[in-house]
Formats: sequence, structure tokens, C-alpha cells
Amino acid sequence: MRKIQETGAGFVEGTTPLSSTEGKVTLADIQNLQASIDALAAAINGNLSFGDGTPSSRGGNFDAQLIEFVSPFVVNTPIAVPHGLKRRPWGFIDVFCIENPGGGASGIVSAAQLGSWSDTFAYFSCNQSSRRKKILIF
Repeated sequence: MRKIQETGAGFVEGTTPLSSTEGKVTLADIQNLQASIDALAAAINGNLSFGDGTPSSRGGNFDAQLIEFVSPFVVNTPIAVPHGLKRRPWGFIDVFCIENPGGGASGIVSAAQLGSWSDTFAYFSCNQSSRRKKILIF
């Protein structure tokens, strides 16, 4: 399994627990809640993100993961790609080609063996050999 790194841009942390006594909320609790609301508004208002592009990082604000892999030497050969979603993915986006060791076209990534996708692996193929690919899996 490929663990998700919590480095994606736009990731919003949770709030600190309220520390009420006798059912009363303190000024510090209100300030913490306001800071959390401000952080959430800043993350959503024009800043929804697919992350910072770091391999294996969380896909920004989304339940997704950026994954980098190299396509097999033999074209259109399925390859098992580990992920850290902890659930069966339901889709992906071919983000871009980082580097093409052999030059030429970057290739098209296709989903493969959909019935074998699991909470730890998904399968892909590419119509070009030995291409470094980056996908956003969700």
C-alpha cells in the first residue's frame, strides 16, 4: 500500500476540542472556532486544490491521491499501482507526463482490470512504453 502524505496544498486541519465548564463556552473556544472557520473559508473560496504535485501526496482538498509510475516496456500491459485511499477508487485523471525517457508522445493511460481494483491497488495500462506518468486517483 502507498501511504498518503498529508502535504497537499489547501489541506485544512481540524479544530481543537471545546473546553466548556458547566456548559459554558470560553472566549478562547470562540476564538479557536473563528480561526477554524476563517481557515476553512480561505481554503474553499477560490483555493480548492488538487495538491502540490508531490508523489503520493493527498490530492489537495479532495479524497484523492497523486500517484507517479512508469508504464511497462510492453505497451498496453496492465500494471498494478499501489495507492493509499483505503477504499476502492472509482476514477482517475491523467495529470501530465513528467518525463519521457525515450522522447516522443507521452502516452495515454487507461484503466485496466477494473474488477481487480481494491482498497490497496488499481491497475492501469499505457499505449506508450517506459513513460513516467502522474495520475490523480479518486
